[in-house]
Amino acid sequence: MMHRFQDSSIGYLNTSTALASGTLESYLDYLVKNNYTVLSFKNLILSAQANQEFYKTVCFTIDDGYIDFKNVAFPLFKKYKLPATVFITTGLVENKLMMWWDQVEYLFNNTEQSKVEITLNSSTLTLKVKSQEEKRAAIRLVVQIFKLFSLSQVFSCLQRLSEQLDVVLPDEPPKQYSALRWADIREMKKYNIDFQPHTVAHPVLSRIGLAEQEWQIKVSSDTIRERLNSNPIAFCYPNGLLGDYTADTISILKRTNFMGACSSERGFFNSAYTDLFNIPRFALPKKYYKFVLYVSGCRFWQLAMQEKIKNVLVTRKTSRQVVDTNNRIDPQVKQVEQI
Repeated sequence: MMHRFQDSSIGYLNTSTALASGTLESYLDYLVKNNYTVLSFKNLILSAQANQEFYKTVCFTIDDGYIDFKNVAFPLFKKYKLPATVFITTGLVENKLMMWWDQVEYLFNNTEQSKVEITLNSSTLTLKVKSQEEKRAAIRLVVQIFKLFSLSQVFSCLQRLSEQLDVVLPDEPPKQYSALRWADIREMKKYNIDFQPHTVAHPVLSRIGLAEQEWQIKVSSDTIRERLNSNPIAFCYPNGLLGDYTADTISILKRTNFMGACSSERGFFNSAYTDLFNIPRFALPKKYYKFVLYVSGCRFWQLAMQEKIKNVLVTRKTSRQVVDTNNRIDPQVKQVEQI
């Protein structure tokens, strides 16, 4: 799972969240040299439905649809002839909105105030915003709070935030927040880059009503169908953690002819037991050795062993209390102790 890439051409160089081109290229080079299979998310779903076996298989997904994917990542996927899936927020690509978390970042980064009292719904926060470090902390906090709100509440709070920070939001997204355009998307589609929907405006779906959920899903899907002459079958839940979407959300997707969806929950895909509407993902690590641990399967076995050890320790702790009538340790407990 990826989102942003360090792109000097648009002034986006956030090293804490954005991936460097050299890092991504080293990963793609490793996969090609070691004969890995790389699938688009759509083909991952279709292969799973066909009960195909997966061995040394990797799938890259990129959320939202910022222009830095075209500028930085796409040339690398093209160079190595590998597919990827971009989940696009169609309102962003249609140039109808600036992503709400980008608005939060813009407001705090451009305020000249050193401290501000911010009213968010019924809560009032006092935040120091003088230094860049204080601004970054304020941005993180407010973004996390906004994830608890409906989209209408978020935009209402953004308006108040603009007034309280004395910063006017721009009519169009600044360069560093700019999105892919349909011409870009149609060109990249020729090189095995797949595009699937990520809603219209990126609301946390569990925070909005079912009618609005259905509208967000259907309109984003219809837009891609009309613009690209393709039929979307895969979906990506905004934010995507447990609680950010519900069984009703999945029912809407199935009713709208989707075949699967990915979350942001951490985990490996296994066609034998993974629910196709709850496919987990790992954020792409920034360190080479960690990437190799994940794609080689070593991280899978490491996590499996950690879980097994944890279960044994829990059993061991509980079993200490099991004694026979002579106050001797039960023989079965001794076996656990030996493990």
